[in-house]
Amino acid sequence: MLLVSLVMFLIGMLMETNTAVLLMAPLFAPVAQAYGVDPLQFGVLMVTTIELGLLTPPMAANIFVAAKVSGAPIPALLRHVWPFLLTATLVIGLILFFPFLTTWPNLLK
Repeated sequence: MLLVSLVMFLIGMLMETNTAVLLMAPLFAPVAQAYGVDPLQFGVLMVTTIELGLLTPPMAANIFVAAKVSGAPIPALLRHVWPFLLTATLVIGLILFFPFLTTWPNLLK
């Protein structure tokens, strides 16, 4: 799962979210299910990791959109993005190592 997360992060750095999900989900979802990963956990992990990739260079598509909307220069935005990147990385780690956090509704059955 760490390797899959790394690949999805790299794909997220270079592609838009919808395109990345449409290309990567058919490749990685059957593999994840074969290893016993819950599809809900895999979906949450995939979207979160790709979105983290969209916030990081070289493309940083979300930062360019935020700069255009706010009128702020990109270097000024990058200073304020780091706490969000660290938090998103922590959330991805929690999703990876504590799968019950994303699949808790299934525990109620």
